[in-house]
Amino acid sequence: MNARLRAGEGHRLDERPAPWAPLSHRRALLIASLVLLLVGLRASGGERPPDCLGTERGVAQAELAYRARGDRCEGLFVAPVSGSIGMVLVGFYDEPPAFDLDRDPEVLVRVDPAPGRSLSLRVRSLVWRVYYQMDTSAFDPQGVYRWSTQMIRQPQLRLGPEQVAAVACTERCHDSARTQFFPVRIGAASTGRPRNATIVLQSSVELSQIRLSVFHGGRKIVTDQVVGGSSFPTDRPIRLPIGRWLRSGVNEVTLVGIERHSREAIAGFHAQLVVPAT
Repeated sequence: MNARLRAGEGHRLDERPAPWAPLSHRRALLIASLVLLLVGLRASGGERPPDCLGTERGVAQAELAYRARGDRCEGLFVAPVSGSIGMVLVGFYDEPPAFDLDRDPEVLVRVDPAPGRSLSLRVRSLVWRVYYQMDTSAFDPQGVYRWSTQMIRQPQLRLGPEQVAAVACTERCHDSARTQFFPVRIGAASTGRPRNATIVLQSSVELSQIRLSVFHGGRKIVTDQVVGGSSFPTDRPIRLPIGRWLRSGVNEVTLVGIERHSREAIAGFHAQLVVPAT
């Protein structure tokens, strides 16, 4: 509520009407109080609490720092949010991102078809040592979020479609065995090209091999399948087309990476990837 009202300047909303005041007068005071409270919440961003990460790893430049910005949390960190060693899933799509920084003030981000449940969206930079991130849960009922490009158009960033990746998740994208990931489309509608479910990874160590295992409905689809080549430097994103091994519905996916120098398997990840029925 407005600080001036709390301090007693101007009208006082906490002033109780006299017991003999007309009922209509007391009702009017109550309605006025509620209206001003809602206006105050809207002005402070309280109408939709954004899904900011609980971290202090911001940046020195306040205008670029990761923080609440309207219906989303967006900005830069000074260091990776996750300090764990291994692979991190940062993208899942069936069509690559497509937008133009110079022409698109906002980009449509879609989860298609809309899954009918509460989802969070997380967009990350794929540029080495540029720790940009955007988090929101403000999808409309059709599974669309209008993502402002104001931040990524900043001269210090200039993140184009090849330099970002996104996931849509349940459980607010927490690292949990219950978290499910849905494919995301960033930008232009279908190009007519064949779709291929693709995941995007970032690894904290250099890898020489990645092995994939997929189970669907308790049935083995593939185990220890080598995917994606034989060299995965830490300064490049890892894009793996794995659509041929995924089925409609929930897929239990496990990836294991082989560290290049030690030849040892590093901590991979296990995730539930959901492929919508076509």
